Amino acid sequence: MEIKGQHAILDAWLADWPGDDAILAACERAIDACGMHVECSTVKRFAPSGVTAVWILSESHFTAHTYPEYAYLSVDCYTCGSEGDPGAAIAALRDLLSIKRLKYSLNSRGVLPTHIRGPKNRPTAAPEA
Repeated sequence: MEIKGQHAILDAWLADWPGDDAILAACERAIDACGMHVECSTVKRFAPSGVTAVWILSESHFTAHTYPEYAYLSVDCYTCGSEGDPGAAIAALRDLLSIKRLKYSLNSRGVLPTHIRGPKNRPTAAPEA
């Protein structure tokens, strides 16, 4: 079986820190905007500030970690298969938050390069580094 998921990773430094609750609300709006579906979620609040939030999606997961003292937000969004669009979730966050600096990547998951495929397109051991 070949899984063709997408994995978006965002490191964002905000111009203005709106508060952890506003960040969480923006994440939920971003999940909704890209057509993904929340099955359940949990939030861990840290003292004096900061949160880690996990949304389990029908399509896989979305996580957010806040560091208010640095006006920094870390986001990870993964889908298994073709349902949902992690890139669109990140684009929605960019529209919803005042981001002044970011680092972003979108990676295909579960698809091996042809040089490490074996017979019948099955994965083989990874090449030596």
